[in-house]
Amino acid sequence: MRYIVHIYATVRVPVNIEASSPLEAARRAENEVNLYDKLSYDECEYADEIISFLVDEISEGGEVVKSYFFHPDQVDTFDQPYFAEDGGE
Repeated sequence: MRYIVHIYATVRVPVNIEASSPLEAARRAENEVNLYDKLSYDECEYADEIISFLVDEISEGGEVVKSYFFHPDQVDTFDQPYFAEDGGE
């Protein structure tokens, strides 16, 4: 069987922001920073945390047959995903 595994991981992206409070700084960072641009370059760092796995089961024709979602703790301790759905067309 062939699978495509998508690893959902946390990254740390440092951003310099001028603001009047920490909360305003967080809000401005969320609104003003284009994470798509930041994550395309060497401006981020893996934060040693995996949030989940999406595993697509691939048919011989290259289509997604079924998708499985796993929490990182399940990879070492369980046999079953916490969510599975049949692939669509």
